Amino acid sequence: MKINISQIPPEGLEIEQEEDATLLELGTAEASFVSPLKISCKANNIGNIINLKGLFRAKVEFICSRCNEKFLSEIKGKFERNYPLAKEDTLDITGDIAEEVVLAYSPMPLCGKNCKGLCPRCGQNLNKANCGCKAEKSDGRLNKLKEWKNKKRG
Repeated sequence: MKINISQIPPEGLEIEQEEDATLLELGTAEASFVSPLKISCKANNIGNIINLKGLFRAKVEFICSRCNEKFLSEIKGKFERNYPLAKEDTLDITGDIAEEVVLAYSPMPLCGKNCKGLCPRCGQNLNKANCGCKAEKSDGRLNKLKEWKNKKRG
């Protein structure tokens, strides 16, 4: 996304734009964009600085960190950046917008807050069906600690 600095009037410049997320190289193995990235911002020329405030949003297909199923989600965020005036007439903010979008990704995307995930034994998606595997017994190395905790309560 490029802004022509000479076209910024004293009252600021409102910008509404859609960008193809694949051109911004925003897709990952865990996140693929299903809509263009919508950007809305205002550029103000303040002395020797271009101040840019804005919003972005897009629909993204993520892979759940617990159950490994695909799900749709909307990412959105606000940004504000200051750019010192340079000799160039054009300000390229593509990299900065891409950075803001990536920072808006959840580090552990979940299809829902109650996602049960996969069975650690057989791999069954527990959101779809129970697998019948027996619950794992506790680690025997922690039995002494459990005994101490129970004594403390009693």
